[in-house]
Amino acid sequence: MTDTDPTARRDEAVRALVDRDPARAGDSYTLVGRGVLAGRDAEGHDRDVLGADASSGGYGLCYLLLAAFAYRAAGADRRARLRAREGTAVAADYASVFDSDAERACCFEAMGDFGAAGGLSDDGADAYDEAIELYRGADEPAPLSRATEPLFEAVRLGPQQAARNTGHAFDWDDLHGSDPASVDYLAHRARLKRSRVPRIAATVADTGFLPPPRGTTEHDNAVYVCPECDRSEVNWIAGTEVCLDCDVPMRER
Repeated sequence: MTDTDPTARRDEAVRALVDRDPARAGDSYTLVGRGVLAGRDAEGHDRDVLGADASSGGYGLCYLLLAAFAYRAAGADRRARLRAREGTAVAADYASVFDSDAERACCFEAMGDFGAAGGLSDDGADAYDEAIELYRGADEPAPLSRATEPLFEAVRLGPQQAARNTGHAFDWDDLHGSDPASVDYLAHRARLKRSRVPRIAATVADTGFLPPPRGTTEHDNAVYVCPECDRSEVNWIAGTEVCLDCDVPMRER
């Protein structure tokens, strides 16, 4: 993070993923995650992340989770477990900050993600189950609106990034239930993740690769082409042009 660019560390993490350097990405994601939680980096910059803007603190959880995934990709399993335990502790603390059952459920959902990403004892199953029960018992008049809040978005994005271009990829509709007026719309998140995130983590570890996030995209771009697949599906992210399908830097035609 710099005084003028609170997104610098996040962008460095993404560039490290594109460079196939997951250990460096893990370090950068660790720093940006902690920076968000300190109110200094990325989405947490200049926000009261333990007060009025607590929902934005969810991005700190997101980046700590991505750090755990990145360390798994690097074969640094001990560091992945440490980051997962760190994230679990932060998520547990946030569960005591929020007032609503839905927000507390989302914190337990995040704890499940950390358990799965870090390869902890039960792959997050108990935390996911607690999230499901809290979601089901929530007095939530607008589940769809709730799902778009920063906390819920942040807890969605980490596993979704890790699953990109794998057989375990999922989109918004996969993650949420079929009825946006029902609390099951939110409970479905934890159910799907309970079965899928452990497999995502295993794939990341087996392949040694954590995909970069999806940014701004363009199909059939006239300027850039992928050196591997020879297509022009561009993903603009962190100031770089990356193939949307192969996750490698593109070259100009």
